[in-house]
Formats: sequence, C-alpha cells, structure tokens
Amino acid sequence: MGERRTGVTVAVAMLTGVAAALFAGCSPQPQPTFTPTPAPAPTAFASDEEAFAAAEATYRAYVDAVNARRAGHPRPNPAELLTGEALRSEADTLAFLERRQLRILGETSISSFVSSRRTTAGVSLVVCLDGSKTKVVDAGGEDVTPTTRVAVSALEVEFEAAPGKVLISRTVTSEVEC
Repeated sequence: MGERRTGVTVAVAMLTGVAAALFAGCSPQPQPTFTPTPAPAPTAFASDEEAFAAAEATYRAYVDAVNARRAGHPRPNPAELLTGEALRSEADTLAFLERRQLRILGETSISSFVSSRRTTAGVSLVVCLDGSKTKVVDAGGEDVTPTTRVAVSALEVEFEAAPGKVLISRTVTSEVEC
C-alpha cells in the first residue's frame, strides 16, 4: 500500500499545481502584505500526562471508528476525529481505493504507544499499528494485499487541540521499531 499511497500524494500535488497554474491569470493578484506570526495557542491541558492521555484516547476512538466503517456501520465517522493534512489524506485514500474498486477488510488494532512528545501545535505520539488481520480485496473479492506489507507498522501521529476535543492532524510512517 505504501507505493500506492505515494502515488496518491504525488497525484494530488500535481493536480494542485495544475489548478494553481490554470487559475493564476483569472483574477488580479493582491499585493503581499505583512502578517505577523501568531503566538502559539495556549495548551488545553494542565499537564503533559493529560495531553498524552487525550491524544491516546482520540487515536483509539479513530481506530475503532475505522474498524466500524469497514464493518459497514456509518457511525462513528472517522473523519470527525481528523483535521488538516490528516483529513485530506483520509479523503485521498478513500478516493484512491474507490477508483481502483478496492476495499480493506478486517480490523486494525493498536499494539502499543511507543513514545510521546509535546509539539508547538499539540502532541505527537508514535503508535504501533497492527494490520495483520486486514486484507485488501478487489471488486471481485480477490485478495490483492501486497505481499510486502508489514504486519505491524510504526506511525508518528500528530494531534491538535480543538474546542472540547483533540484531533489527529498528521500521520507519517516512523522508523521506530515496533
């Protein structure tokens, strides 16, 4: 899936660049203005432990929502736990799977949370995600799961505080051993 994921990212980047080029001449270009960089938002948590616990709870809820969606349940909606790059990436992945008439079956589980740290925007966790009970199938129901897929993979997941909740803002693969 990693090679396909990269293809989606490249395609989206190319389409964005083409769209920007097409629309560049359609409207007058405003003069650049100076905008001061805002100060970092105050943290929504009294302690690092509270922030990490909230991030872990959010990621667990996200994995549960993804598993429920794969099982055919419309709620909870995994996208409600995402923002920014993570939300765009989720939409790109779903569109990629739909175009190729692929589905992911089975449940993903969290093996462990390996590390955590505070960031300027919120919290980052390294999560070991077990996909060994999942498979990718085509429109005919044939298993097309890549043979090179790793059963348990490490992901660095970034979170941002939003009013009354914590949202996943970015997910990338990590070099950490699971």
